[in-house]
Amino acid sequence: MIRLVRKLTKRMLYPSYGVVFFSLLYWGLVGFQVLVDVPVAVHVLMAGVLIAGLVTLIYTAYLDRYLISGMEDNLQNLSELNARLREQRHEYLNEMQVVYGLMELEEYEEAMRFLKPLYGEATKTGRALKTSLPAVNALLQNKLTKAEQMGVRLILEVSSSLRGIPMEAWSVCHILGNLIDNALTAVEKLEGDKEVHVILSEDRKSFSLSVYNNGPEIPKEEQGLLFRDGFSTKAEEGHGFGLGIVERCVKEAGGQVEFTTAPNKTCFTAIIDKREKESLSS
Repeated sequence: MIRLVRKLTKRMLYPSYGVVFFSLLYWGLVGFQVLVDVPVAVHVLMAGVLIAGLVTLIYTAYLDRYLISGMEDNLQNLSELNARLREQRHEYLNEMQVVYGLMELEEYEEAMRFLKPLYGEATKTGRALKTSLPAVNALLQNKLTKAEQMGVRLILEVSSSLRGIPMEAWSVCHILGNLIDNALTAVEKLEGDKEVHVILSEDRKSFSLSVYNNGPEIPKEEQGLLFRDGFSTKAEEGHGFGLGIVERCVKEAGGQVEFTTAPNKTCFTAIIDKREKESLSS
C-alpha cells in the first residue's frame, strides 16, 4: 500500500515540475516582452496553472516527507516488534522447559535464580505495550532496546492508553521518537548514571507526552533557536534535532510544546488538548 502511494506521489510530482517550469518560462517571456498582446484571459489562466503546480509540489513534498515516511517508520517498528515477540516466545518456551526440569529435580533456589532475569525481561516488554496504538508500542519497545545498547536506563511511565488522541499514530511516533532520541544523545557521554524518562499521561482536558533526561542544561543562547528549522546544537550535546518536526506535529493537533532545562534535568512536554478532538469531529 505504501509503495503504491509513493508511486502515485511520484507520478504527481514529475508533471508538476513540468507545469511549474513552463509556467515560469511563460511569465519570463512576458516579463522580457517577448510575448506581447497576449489576452488577459491567458494571463489569468497561466497564473492559475502556476499556482496549481506550486500547490501540488508543496503538497506532494509534504506527503512524502511526513505522511509516507511516517507510515514506513511505523511499519518498520511494527515488523521489528513482531520479530522480537516471536523471538522472545521461542526463548521463553525453551527457558520454561529448563525451569520445569529444575522444579522436577526440586532445585527450587536454582529455579528462582533462573526466573529472576526472565521476569525482568518480560516486565520490560510489557511496559512498552500499554497504549492503544500498536505503532507507538513498537516504537517504545525499539527505544528500550536502543537505550539498553547505549547503557542508558530508559524508564517508561504509561498511565494513559492514548485512546482518542486527536492525531495520527505516525505523528505521535514522530513526536516521541525525536524527543527520545534527543534525550538519549544528551546523556550518552555522561559519567555515572544515565537516565531518560518517558511519561505518557492524560487528565480531563489534555494528553501529555513528556520526555526528560539527566543530561546537561541547554545554554541560554540556544534555547530560543531550538524549534527553528535546520537548527541543531553540537552533536555531542544532543539537543535541537528534529524539534521543528515535533512542534509542527503538535501544533497541527492544536497543542503546544513546553520545555524546561536545568543542570541534570531537561524536559520536553507535548500537550494535546482533548477539546481539539471534539472540534475536529463536529
